Amino acid sequence: MNKNIEELMKLFDNELQELKKPLYRDLEELIRPLSMDSIHLVKTQRSVFTKIGGQPFANKNFKWPKWNNQSLAFIMQIKLSEITLLSQIKLFPQEGLLYIFYDKKQSTWGFDPKDKGSWKIIFEREHDNLITIPYPTDLENDYRYEEKRLIQKIIKTYPSWEDEMIKSKNLTDEQEDLYMDFTSSVYCCEPEHQIAGIACAIQSPDMELECQLVSNGLYLGDSSVYDDPRSKELEKNKSDWILLLQIGTDDDVDMMWGDGGMLYFWIKKDDLAKLNFEDTWMILQCG
Repeated sequence: MNKNIEELMKLFDNELQELKKPLYRDLEELIRPLSMDSIHLVKTQRSVFTKIGGQPFANKNFKWPKWNNQSLAFIMQIKLSEITLLSQIKLFPQEGLLYIFYDKKQSTWGFDPKDKGSWKIIFEREHDNLITIPYPTDLENDYRYEEKRLIQKIIKTYPSWEDEMIKSKNLTDEQEDLYMDFTSSVYCCEPEHQIAGIACAIQSPDMELECQLVSNGLYLGDSSVYDDPRSKELEKNKSDWILLLQIGTDDDVDMMWGDGGMLYFWIKKDDLAKLNFEDTWMILQCG
């Protein structure tokens, strides 16, 4: 594209955003009660433990997790004491190390009870004497992602425009368009890597219900699950689930979920309080 045209388009976009600012402020005032604090993990050049991609930095006795006799891909590691803003978010531990792994071939999406085991979240107490864990020989280069260090940034997150709480606001068509722009703008064009808060849903926003149903043995591959009498009973406890972590597609490290989607890791509040990460549930969504 001609450089002058690019500059004109950028100038036009900036002017358009300036014109929208008063509208954004009015909309934010309307929806602020629905917001939740979240931690956005963003790129840094600092030497920190928390990162996406690369190799895990762990205890020498660390065992690389497998599923169906295949090594899982290493996705992310987090040092919770580096995420000091977690002190502002209820329930979340403020110390410990988290290691996140997922099926290298992305063959599971979280709608089948049999998917359990295709992701793994390992929690360890913080300690010294960490080493770089070598890749297992059965993990091909395509699944050895580039490394990017991450630091914290607190943001406000908001429900999906399809959420019942937003629908109850009876937004105009213009406000709906602004709302979708506004909720995506909180990430400032960075990948949507996020701890806690409200998930940035690409498809169904009711992932708490999905986790509750499928983790209790119901298959969600078709709509018949909602006719199952067990689903109504299970639905009563969907609020037990909260978002633990959201990992977006990240071009910086050649990491893509589906066709540009996201991974969402959910956990029950009681399990989080007990530091039990064995029963987390993962959902993959993409456009």
